[in-house]
Amino acid sequence: MPVFFSMTTQSSKPMNTMTRLIATSFLTAILSGCGGPDDFTPTENMTAADIYNGACQACHGANGGGKFGFLFQIAGTESSMEEIAGLLKDGGHIMPSFPNLSDEERMIMAAYIKAL
Repeated sequence: MPVFFSMTTQSSKPMNTMTRLIATSFLTAILSGCGGPDDFTPTENMTAADIYNGACQACHGANGGGKFGFLFQIAGTESSMEEIAGLLKDGGHIMPSFPNLSDEERMIMAAYIKAL
């Protein structure tokens, strides 16, 4: 077997490093535009759909199907409305929090997301 296929040789380390670099670059490109700032502020009379389009669609897709159809899919979530509202309040790993949404707006958004 050629050395470059061995997982235990010294020559495989640059390949593993290159693989990690490529994977990191790929994920960075895919996730660009997600996990943005938490400064979204709804304007008066915005509907849940307006808020979703302004604050959520870039990562979660137009209908909650996720970015590229699989990343960050929220349509059909089994999370409770309270869990969704909590995530909107506190944020997640790369998801920003939305402190400018009131508790009532977060619950309205949770109901909207559950209906996707």
